[in-house]
Amino acid sequence: MSEEKTIWQDVPYEANLRGMRYTLTSQRVIVESGILSHKRNQLELVTIKRIDVFQSFGDKILGRGQVKIIGAYNNLDLSNVSNPQRIAEMIRTAMRDEKDAKVSYREIV
Repeated sequence: MSEEKTIWQDVPYEANLRGMRYTLTSQRVIVESGILSHKRNQLELVTIKRIDVFQSFGDKILGRGQVKIIGAYNNLDLSNVSNPQRIAEMIRTAMRDEKDAKVSYREIV
């Protein structure tokens, strides 16, 4: 199996007060929140079913938006991220790469 690598990380501007952090690795998407207490939600890339991007008119002007990731077992929202279309495409690419790696690994075994 390959080593997990960080592809992208962001601390959304408004969410900084809540201690939010988004991380995309080569194997999963992680949403962490909390300053005094800590909450961590994650979604394995191989379980992603759909990725949606939402931008209001104001969000488009500011170059921000929301990326909603629909998984087989849970969902994640990445709110107030810069260039959400680019982030969604990065997740899609990482998801395809991880799924291809899993298939190749299973075929070799």
